[in-house]
Order: sequence, then structure tokens, then C-alpha cells
Amino acid sequence: MPIALTSEVQVSLRSRIRSSAWILAVIAIATTPAHAQRPTAAPLASVDGITITADDLDAVIGTVTWPLDERLYQIRKQALDALIKQRLLEREAARRKVSLQSLIDTEITSKVAPVTDDEIDAKAKTDSSQSRDEIRKSLLKEKVAIQLTKFVATLERKSSVRVMLDQPHAPRSMGRRDRSRCVAAGPGQGRRPVRRRR
Repeated sequence: MPIALTSEVQVSLRSRIRSSAWILAVIAIATTPAHAQRPTAAPLASVDGITITADDLDAVIGTVTWPLDERLYQIRKQALDALIKQRLLEREAARRKVSLQSLIDTEITSKVAPVTDDEIDAKAKTDSSQSRDEIRKSLLKEKVAIQLTKFVATLERKSSVRVMLDQPHAPRSMGRRDRSRCVAAGPGQGRRPVRRRR
């Protein structure tokens, strides 16, 4: 039996998938790495006939731009993951000869247990800034996301999914000590330098 707000959650899920696809397309076009755009060491300037190439510039600014490249990679990876989920769901719906909405109703929303008052009370104790209705909606979205992840994982095991997105490498000019002083800044936040106190 589908739970209340099923259409809200489904609309939210579809909206996220669509927006992720657009984000990936825009990022892919706007931020194609410089090395993929130029055949080899594109000249950027010359001084008395001596060329300064893109590789020369990258060697100088690589340590500055690497954290940005790392963050961009995280954004692209999240958008790619959303597109993979969307394709897996679409293919499964086509295989079953049902609509995507019907598949989501059957395999995701119908299997999500309703949010209980105890769950709302427990969340309200830790976050008093939200109303009970906001907490209920939030908990429901969490449950739907968990069920979606489980279902997509079963589809992934049945399919051949190959991800070819390359993670950026730290520039050679950034020594191992510099790279090791970078730590994860949090989910989807790339890496940030750690300052050591003396």
C-alpha cells in the first residue's frame, strides 16, 4: 500500500534526476579539462620567440588549481551517479514494460514504511527548528532514498556499469608531503589543506 506523499516524493526524485542530468551536461561543456581541449602543449604566449605553453602554466599554477579540479570531479561524479541511477531505472522499467512511475511505485515507494510518531519525536529532540510535518517529510525522503539505493544496487549487480570518469591527479609540482597534508573536507567537498600548528 503506497504511503501518503508518494507523489511529492516521486516528483522530488524525478526533479533531482533531471536537474542532475542538466548539471552534468553544463559542467561537461563548460569545464572540459584544458589538456582534453588542446592537442599538445598549446602556446599561450611567447617572449623573444620562446613559447610559454599551457603545460608551463599548469606547472606553475597546478598546486593552486588542483583543489578546484578535485571539487569539480566530485560534482561531476555526483551528477554521473544520478544519471547512472536514472538509466538503470529507465532500462528496468522498459524491461518490465511499465512506466518509470509505475516501477518507482512498485519497487520503492510501496516498500517504504510509514513514518511513525516515535521517529518524529526522536528527530524533534535533536532538531527543534523544524515542525513535525517538516520532520515527517524529511524522514520520509530519507527512507525513500534508502530504498532507492537498495533497489538501484540490485539493478547494478544485474547490469554492466562501467564508469570512466578519471579522478584528477595532484600536480607533480606538489610534493608528496603537500598531498599528504590534504584531507577530505567532507562529503562532496573535495580536499582541503591542513595547516599544522607549531
